[in-house]
Amino acid sequence: MSSEPSRAALERLRTITWDDPGAGLHPRALRALLMREYMRRAALWARACGAEEDRHVRAHS
Repeated sequence: MSSEPSRAALERLRTITWDDPGAGLHPRALRALLMREYMRRAALWARACGAEEDRHVRAHS
């Protein structure tokens, strides 16, 4: 798997001016939205990788 999509996403995040008062969203609100999106995507990856089933099996072993 190539790291190009990840690198491109990282570069887009690095170009954001996080403390720009004219950006529209308050920095705390923006960080909250980004964290929510991160957690949503992490859950999708965990589900796709079978992490939920693995945890369930271990808990009932």
